Amino acid sequence: MLNIKSVKSNKKTFEYILLMLNILFSSSLYSALKSPINHADYIIISPSEFSDALIEFVHYKNSNNLNTLNICLDSIYAEFPDSLSQANSIRNFISYAIQFWQTPPKYCLLAGGINHIPSFQFLCHVDSILISIDEWYSINKYNQYNIPEIALGRFPARNENELINMVHKSIQFDGFHSYENQFLFVADYDSTSFGATTAFENCVDDFIHQFQISETCYSRIDLRKTSPYYGTETDIFNVLNHDVLYFSYYGHGHPLFWSKSHIMKINEIDTFLDNQHPFILTAAACNQIFDDPLQKSLIETLMSFETKGTVAIIGSAGLNFLYNESSFLDHFYSQIFNNSNTTLGDAFLTAKCSLENEREKEEGYIRRITLLGDPSLKLPLGNMAEIEIMDNNIPHKIHLSQNYPNPFNSETTIGFNIKQPSFVVLKIYNIKGQEIATLVKRYCSSGNHLVIWQPGDLSSGLYFYKLQAGNLFKIKKLIFQK
Repeated sequence: MLNIKSVKSNKKTFEYILLMLNILFSSSLYSALKSPINHADYIIISPSEFSDALIEFVHYKNSNNLNTLNICLDSIYAEFPDSLSQANSIRNFISYAIQFWQTPPKYCLLAGGINHIPSFQFLCHVDSILISIDEWYSINKYNQYNIPEIALGRFPARNENELINMVHKSIQFDGFHSYENQFLFVADYDSTSFGATTAFENCVDDFIHQFQISETCYSRIDLRKTSPYYGTETDIFNVLNHDVLYFSYYGHGHPLFWSKSHIMKINEIDTFLDNQHPFILTAAACNQIFDDPLQKSLIETLMSFETKGTVAIIGSAGLNFLYNESSFLDHFYSQIFNNSNTTLGDAFLTAKCSLENEREKEEGYIRRITLLGDPSLKLPLGNMAEIEIMDNNIPHKIHLSQNYPNPFNSETTIGFNIKQPSFVVLKIYNIKGQEIATLVKRYCSSGNHLVIWQPGDLSSGLYFYKLQAGNLFKIKKLIFQK
C-alpha cells in the first residue's frame, strides 16, 4: 500500500535537494570569487584582452610551487560592484580574498597600465595634483589597522606586447643567479636644496657604510663635477651595459628624464641602453608618475623593453621627500640582505609596515612609494656573496671563510666562526638557487669550525654555500672542477 506521507516527504526532500543544487550552481556562476574555499598564494588581476599573454607566467609560477590564479577584471566588477568607482570594486575583491579565502593570497599583481587597471586617486595639497597610489588596494578594508596586508606590484603595460616583454624578463630574471656588478649608485647634484648641495651623495655614503658593501661589488657616479666620483650620463650607461643587479638613484626626477642636468632622457634610452640582463631600479626623491594616459613615462619605457632595461622599479608616484624614500630603501634593502629567501614583494611589504608611524602623516608620503614589477620575484642568491651586514649590537657575529682549495676537484674545506653558541645551518646551492646538500644542521658552540664537502657525482661549475646562525647569514661562492 502506498504511503502518501512518505511520498510527500520524499518529494519535499527532492525539491530541497534541487533548491540547494540550484543555489550552489548559481553560486559557482555568480559568486565564484566569494567562495570561502578559494585558495591561492598569488592572484593576478588583468583585463580580458591580456589573458593569453599571462598564460606562460601563470604556468611558470604554478610549476614553481606558487599557487597562482589569473582573475579577470570583468569577474571582479560583476561580483563586487561599486557605484563609486571601479577601483573600489578591485579593492573590495582583494580585501575579501585576504579576509575570507581559505588560503589568503600573499602576492597580488595588477597586470596592466593605468588605462587598463585604475589606481586610487590621491590629492596632493603641496603641488595640487592627483596622484595614483596603488597601495590602497593592499589595505584590508575589514581590518581596523590601516596598513597593507598583501605584497602588491604592477606590470604597467599599455599593450599586450609590452606585457609579454615584462613577463619574459621576470621569468628570465628568476632563473639568472649571478650579475657582474651588484650596485650602481648615482647621486644627483642639487645647488638649491637649502644649501645642502651634497644631500644625495650623503645618502649614498650612509647606505654604503650601513651595509658595509665591499668596493669590489659596486660602482658609484656623482653628478657634482667636484666630487671624486664624478661621472656623466655616458658613464652611467657604460656601467649599466655591463650588467648590474641594483641601480640605486638618489636625486631629482621627472616622468621624462632625471636630474636637472637631464640624464636618462626617455628619447635616448633605446639608443644608449644595451644591458643583457634586466636590473632592479630603486629611486629616492625622484618623481616617477606613471599614470599619464597620453604620455609614456621613463620608468614605463624601462619596463617595456623586450630584454634590456628594468625588471622591477621601486619609486614614488609623485613628489616625495628624500628622507622618506631613503629611509624606506634602507628598510627594504635590510630585509633583502638579512634574508636570502625573501622575495621583492616580501621586502617591499615589510619595509612599508615598518614605517607605520610615518604613514599617517599628512600627504601620505610613504603610501606613494610603489612597486612596479612581480612581487613574488626571487632575488639572485649569488649576488649576496660579497655583502657584509653590520649588526649594531654584536658586530661581525658570524664569519664565513672562503673554502680551500678553490677551485677544487674532489673535496674542499669550509670554515666558519660564531661568537656565541647558536643553531647553525650550512647548505650548498647550485647556480639556480636550488639546495644541493646540507653540511651542518645542529647546535654549535662558539669558536671556529671546519667542514669538509665532497660533491661526488655533481657536475662541474659554480656553487654557493650559505651559513645561517640565528637571524644572521653569510653566502660565498665556490667552484667545483672535475
